[in-house]
Amino acid sequence: MDALGLPLDTILQGGWFLLALVNVWLIYFGRLVPRSQVDELVSSKEERITDLKGEVEGLRSTTKTLDQALDKQAEAIDEITDSMTVINKVVNTLQEELTKGGSS
Repeated sequence: MDALGLPLDTILQGGWFLLALVNVWLIYFGRLVPRSQVDELVSSKEERITDLKGEVEGLRSTTKTLDQALDKQAEAIDEITDSMTVINKVVNTLQEELTKGGSS
């Protein structure tokens, strides 16, 4: 018992309740974290999102350009392969003719 005639447990519980109530009030009315700081964090977050969207668009265009370059390279490889096939046929034909002409 203290001077008010209340048990010490009751006083401590009341103190904790009052502290919790003050914290809720501070958070609710924006006094615990200043509104300017919250607004600054939100605006910087929105700026970062805008920057990231720009980066994503840049990466998409780069990917599209790379895809086009790969397609051109694949076409060139096909042309080279076709040319090599023709050259192989000519070489084989010449070898056959040389073998026939040399054996007669």
